[in-house]
Amino acid sequence: MKLCCLLGLFSVAVWAIEVPNGTFEKGQGEQPDGWQLVDGSGGWRSRLGGHVFVRGDGNDMGYWRSSSLPFEPGKLYRVSFRARSADAGGGTAVTGPVFCNMDIGVPPTEWRRYRGVFLAPHNLSAESSWLRFGQWHASGEIAFDDVVVEEVQAIHARQDALVLGDGEDVSGGSYTFRAPLNSDGRNSSRPLALAACNFNSNRWTFGANSEVIYAHQVGDHTQVSGEVEVTVGYYSGGQLIVEASADGKPWQAIGLLGEKGTVTQALPEGFFPAKEIRIRLRAETKQKVGAAQSDPGSFQVHGFRYQATL
Repeated sequence: MKLCCLLGLFSVAVWAIEVPNGTFEKGQGEQPDGWQLVDGSGGWRSRLGGHVFVRGDGNDMGYWRSSSLPFEPGKLYRVSFRARSADAGGGTAVTGPVFCNMDIGVPPTEWRRYRGVFLAPHNLSAESSWLRFGQWHASGEIAFDDVVVEEVQAIHARQDALVLGDGEDVSGGSYTFRAPLNSDGRNSSRPLALAACNFNSNRWTFGANSEVIYAHQVGDHTQVSGEVEVTVGYYSGGQLIVEASADGKPWQAIGLLGEKGTVTQALPEGFFPAKEIRIRLRAETKQKVGAAQSDPGSFQVHGFRYQATL
């Protein structure tokens, strides 16, 4: 038997979230309604439909910040917008919600539509429920227009009682999940049970009180062994604590990493047999993650894999 989901995250819109002045057509003077230029240089062009832009010198950051949006913790959303550049190079445009930044590189000189799916963190606060469109270490001008946000639902592969999402695979009596951090779904996936952690493009950014939980239940199959692998691609301090729980029992530490690298750990035999295995990644650090300036946090998780024998 082999069932896998390799085509990425499919999603269907549930309803639109109102973005204040998402087309940048309303405003007075130098400021579009509902948006504020933070750091760096930029402006608003109100004519011909309107759009905002930022200018970088290759070693700075600046962005337009929206007013707060009514994101709900744990809900899945899709953001779409148009972007273009004028004589820009290096660095990247920074886009999307501040808690789930999406680097898109330098856009082409003609308007191009971009889209991305993201999960609102379970610990999301009103102070962090806003959008950001700007540049990081880019030179030249980057412009943005037509911002739309929709709540969406994921559609996963199904065969009888077995449901698999992006990054999951069942083959030859083995289940494998590789977190699809580089996919269009960014920080979202079917096994993700809790996310109290910021995300940047293709990696989790951990600071004080950050944690991520993946829950692995494979239809009606029983798991008889398991192994977890976690990769830290950026490190400045603190420790990554890896913990496991079987069928709702208390958490047990199974590994830690206090440097850049990869930790691979087989789960103790006492966890099995089990219908569900949960893996928790949490930070042991005093450094909090600041949202506005793409704070890299204490460390960043670039990869997560869980494999089980069924």
